[in-house]
Amino acid sequence: PTILESIGLALYTACYFLAITCFIGSIVGQSAPHFISRIEDKRKILALVSLAIAASFSGIVFSSGWHLFIWLAFMNTGLSIVFPTSLLLTVTRGSSPENTRSLSIMSQSFGYLLAAIAPVIFGLVFDITNNWNYALAIPLALSLVMAVNSFSAGAAKKI
Repeated sequence: PTILESIGLALYTACYFLAITCFIGSIVGQSAPHFISRIEDKRKILALVSLAIAASFSGIVFSSGWHLFIWLAFMNTGLSIVFPTSLLLTVTRGSSPENTRSLSIMSQSFGYLLAAIAPVIFGLVFDITNNWNYALAIPLALSLVMAVNSFSAGAAKKI
């Protein structure tokens, strides 16, 4: 809400936008693994969702007013798809129970470490630049990295 308020939305509107788009994202996120698990080669869908997330962060930087609702909907829906799908990939890509366990430990350790460090870096960038646009470049860049990595993570092969 703070970022949206700095762009020009009233705090009430920013919170309303976030609440509605998070609710939409959570509904989609609960059903996404079911449908994505039916797709053998997940590379295209993962890359497309990652690019939609990247576009949403760009949209937040360059839009204002009610258009922000659309970008927030893309962002929250995309993030709600990729997180449970990443958990699904660790299960479906493992060639043995031991391999699946190791893959899960590695990916979740990296993911949660990134989730712990990223807000600190995000806030630090804002404190240094006093501009949310520079801070929003971080999740934008991570989304693009995620899109590139989708082509190996979503392949229909066992590890």
